[in-house]
Amino acid sequence: MNFEQEQNWKFLLFATKWKLMAKKSLYLSSDILFLECEIVISTGISFGEIEETGDGISPELNPISDVDRFGDSSTSSSALQDLGNLYRDQVLCDVTLKTDTEAFPAHTVILSARSSVFRAMFTSDMKEKKNACVNISDFESETVRQLLLYAYTDTVGDLKWDTALELYAAADKYAIISLKEKCSTFLKDSLRTSKVCELLVLSDTHQDIDLKKFVQNFICQNDEKILCSREWKDLVQKNPQLIVETLSQMYTNVRALLNVY
Repeated sequence: MNFEQEQNWKFLLFATKWKLMAKKSLYLSSDILFLECEIVISTGISFGEIEETGDGISPELNPISDVDRFGDSSTSSSALQDLGNLYRDQVLCDVTLKTDTEAFPAHTVILSARSSVFRAMFTSDMKEKKNACVNISDFESETVRQLLLYAYTDTVGDLKWDTALELYAAADKYAIISLKEKCSTFLKDSLRTSKVCELLVLSDTHQDIDLKKFVQNFICQNDEKILCSREWKDLVQKNPQLIVETLSQMYTNVRALLNVY
């Protein structure tokens, strides 16, 4: 509808005159009716994007993806593949990650996008920025390789228990949260009674409340086997505070079950 200048606009009131007079003290203070209006005027362009349409098409068959509304579903994987090629070809690298045995050329922009810790290194006046080098002496070369693989491709490959433990620690140190969560999920799914003390210590060291609670619940469910194990007895000697905390959590779990019944 087109509106010409000096044209009178009309709209319906939200209430009748009788209703207004019935609540005069609320609506007619000092015998004056105040109206607050919000006016929206169209410029002629109501929407600047391609709208999703699907007349007669069920939602299951709609070709437009919620993830990528203006491209096919392969766009994301293609971009990750290109980033992976960039890493493998070592093109335009501007920083090196050095372990005790290997050096890994990388890109500061990629590392900064994936890790707030790396971003802080490369955007402040730190030695890593000045030297274009990050020395990593607390992790194995394979762990750094997998860390970089994830940073560029969002994949971790085939994880093993020991590598997942160290990769979890590296992801936590460099604040790559999604990688830490992937490692945590793998460790939970792979947990066995013989590995429980190792994972309990890891969760405590990195102050991972969710992971620690999971391990403690696992111990509660398998207490007869775990509390008699050599690993548990060794942990009693090395970290009695963690043992006390875990036993306290087990007691709380048992009390909760008793209250249910």
